[in-house]
Amino acid sequence: MAEGLIELVQQLRFGVPYLSLDIVDTHTEWTVCEVPAHLRTKYPANFQNKGLEFGLHRRTLTKSPTEVFKFDIARILHSKLAPRKSSWDQFARDVVGDVNRARCAYSGSSARFSDADVYSLLALDALFLVFLFKYISCGEFFLKEFEVLTGKLREILLLIDKTDFFLIDNQVPMYLLQSAIRQLCEIDEDTFEKRKDDPKFQLELKVEDELEIILNEAVLNLNPFTIPEDTSGSFCFQKNVQNSRDLLHQHLIKTYPVVPLVKSLINCQHLLDCLYTVICGHSLPFSIDEGMESSRLALESIPSATRLEAVGIRSMGMAPTLRDVKLSGTGYLMSAKLQLPKVTIYDYSESAFHNLALHEQFKSEGKCGDLRCYLQCMASLCIDASDLQILNEEGVINNHTGNDALAGLWDRTLKGVFTPFPSSTWVRCYRKIHQHRKTRLKRWRCEIWDLFFAKPWTLVSVIAGLILLILTALQTYYTVNPP
Repeated sequence: MAEGLIELVQQLRFGVPYLSLDIVDTHTEWTVCEVPAHLRTKYPANFQNKGLEFGLHRRTLTKSPTEVFKFDIARILHSKLAPRKSSWDQFARDVVGDVNRARCAYSGSSARFSDADVYSLLALDALFLVFLFKYISCGEFFLKEFEVLTGKLREILLLIDKTDFFLIDNQVPMYLLQSAIRQLCEIDEDTFEKRKDDPKFQLELKVEDELEIILNEAVLNLNPFTIPEDTSGSFCFQKNVQNSRDLLHQHLIKTYPVVPLVKSLINCQHLLDCLYTVICGHSLPFSIDEGMESSRLALESIPSATRLEAVGIRSMGMAPTLRDVKLSGTGYLMSAKLQLPKVTIYDYSESAFHNLALHEQFKSEGKCGDLRCYLQCMASLCIDASDLQILNEEGVINNHTGNDALAGLWDRTLKGVFTPFPSSTWVRCYRKIHQHRKTRLKRWRCEIWDLFFAKPWTLVSVIAGLILLILTALQTYYTVNPP
């Protein structure tokens, strides 16, 4: 059998090669820990991991460049620890702590690996995430010894598929990320000097600050709702990508500060949970609103974007988060506006939304779900090419894939996803849409506008006809009643 990950783990621990462990499995994959099977089995085949082997999920027996890079990080760390009479093995144990707690964080174990091997695998994954996002955020590392890996890291960044960051069984528990940062800070000489010189220095505050930076950077890079094109002041409305990024960063710092901790992203379970919290504007589990008995029913389907526009409702990308979705405007004088977040569609977006929906379903036990309501809404709005054109023009979708790739995307994200109980936000929005459609005066206004004023030449003809009618009336009047 080719040299695999376990061999590398054992080389880190003992410095000598070991044979790969025998895997009692007919497949070419193995799993240390896994999420519940009823979630994993829902993944379409193209959502499987493509090389960035995070967490205790499905790992290939052969090594990927990213996996080898993790061991490069660990070897450098080991060489720094050796003079201190420590080792990588001790670092991994300090990071993971109680291995049974770690296994429980991944909802169970399905492979016969020793605790010692699991320690190293978990510590490698936590260390890599911390290493990666620390560099992306500021171009620096926790330890100066890591600087020799800058060139390799840039190569790895070109290989990483963002899809891998969203896989629900690819998540590293937050406490492991925090623990990895804590251990790195204790090793760092600069931090050691600060602790010695400043009696008020608190290591845990530094750890939380560093973790906040890393989480914010992850959200900035992975959030699908960051670059809408209207300019109304929120981070979701900036035409300029950098402006959008800067305002989102300010929003994260203001909305999710380190103190109080209960409000911070640090309180989330993992990176996918952080993304969900920012996108939806609330954490999980999220209960449906008291007194909203109708919210316990499934949302009634709404027409497509083309049909909504025909009755005077424009779908527009104007909402900062899914908690801000609403129908604004009376619809009597001007079209009402269905305000949705602007979503930027890349090749990984389908996997991102699918896994976010599964995370919501798992954490809320299939009940209330703003994200799944959003996916259902988009599936109703985007039926054909004409709908896609309208949504693109109105800033709801910024498509970086082909139209063929977008066709059916929203329906595919809902594969294996249960229908949720809608929150009051979605209930009010859908009620207003259906009330608008039932109001004849609003429909007539829209039809008259489309008939007489939508096209420039039609408008000119109507104005010319009115002028001619007025002149004819004046001519008749003065003919009968000369001055």
